[in-house]
Order: sequence, then structure tokens, then C-alpha cells
Amino acid sequence: MLLTITAGLLLLAVTLWYATTKHQRLLAKKLQKPWRIVAVLLGITAVVSAAQQLSWPATLFFCALVFMLAVMLAPLTTLLKKGQSHGH
Repeated sequence: MLLTITAGLLLLAVTLWYATTKHQRLLAKKLQKPWRIVAVLLGITAVVSAAQQLSWPATLFFCALVFMLAVMLAPLTTLLKKGQSHGH
């Protein structure tokens, strides 16, 4: 259960970080810079939470795996939004 919460925190952190960049297409307007601080704090909280439950090598592997998955999937979620033509 706690690893699920940790993975959720990491996903939320990456999504918030992505939503603050100028290349994001999730929102109509990018989020302000203070949201990056929130994203970093969520990421740090997730890593500390994982470290409480797992060994350090397992923590690094788990966090890197979830982080890479979230970085790949965040831009692709815009393809799932209904009602957009995507250049067609």
C-alpha cells in the first residue's frame, strides 16, 4: 500500500514538473514556477518514503523506474484528450 502511495507521489511530481514547462500540452496555460518547488518536494518525499520501506538499491531502482515511466507517459497523455484534432 505504501509503495503505491510512493509511486503516486512520484507520478504527481513528474506531472507537476511537466505542467510547468513551456512545451506542455496538458493544460491551456503552463503552471507557475512555484509549482516546480512543490514537484521537487513531492519527489523528495517519495524517495524518502521508498527508502523507509526498501533497501537503498531497491529504492533507487524503484524510483528510477517510476520516474522514467512517468517522464515517458506525461507527454503522451495529451493524445488521450478528447476533442483535439492534433493537426489533422
